[in-house]
Amino acid sequence: QRAKEDAAATTIRSAFIGYVTRMDYMITISSVIVCQSAVRKLIARNELSTLRHIQWAKEDAAATKIRSSYLGYVTRMDYLIAVSNIITCQSAVRKMLARNELEELRRIKRGKEDAAATKIRSAYLGYVTRMDYLMAVSSII
Repeated sequence: QRAKEDAAATTIRSAFIGYVTRMDYMITISSVIVCQSAVRKLIARNELSTLRHIQWAKEDAAATKIRSSYLGYVTRMDYLIAVSNIITCQSAVRKMLARNELEELRRIKRGKEDAAATKIRSAYLGYVTRMDYLMAVSSII
């Protein structure tokens, strides 16, 4: 009988120790899974942070490139507008100078024409006066 009780006690003890060992194993596995999950979460957060910094750097570089392109465009347009305005002013000044020169040439031409007309009139009046004088002298003689 005692042997049966010892065998039963051994079986019960063995079953209990197996149960406790399995529970310890399950708790250990559960703890390992929780730790792995926490480590994976930390690694994922670090990777996400790194990717965000890389993305922000790319966006900042793109914004800088866009900004520099826009400022270059604005500067070129300002330069072209300034050149256009200078050309317009130069054209206006050259036009004014050309008109003044043309008026001066016309005034000189009119002066020469007036002098020529005066000379022709003087020669004609001299001729007419001489003819009148000759006619008067010939009618007296």
